[in-house]
Amino acid sequence: MNNCFPSLHCSISMAMAATAWIMGYKRFKIAATVIALSIPAATLYLGIHWFTDVVGGELLALAAVIISVKIVGKT
Repeated sequence: MNNCFPSLHCSISMAMAATAWIMGYKRFKIAATVIALSIPAATLYLGIHWFTDVVGGELLALAAVIISVKIVGKT
């Protein structure tokens, strides 16, 4: 099970960035966004995942964060 769909490398970094933006963590937003953009770029550049794997991971992360916020709310 190496490098399969979706890319969890990309998913985790996107989930961190989306959480930072939704929760309003000012200083963490910038770093998390840079990381969330760098990891998918590096993953594609190095050929670790296909483009569809990366997009699937990003969408999975956004869906998980949105659902979590709806269920738990911003605390």
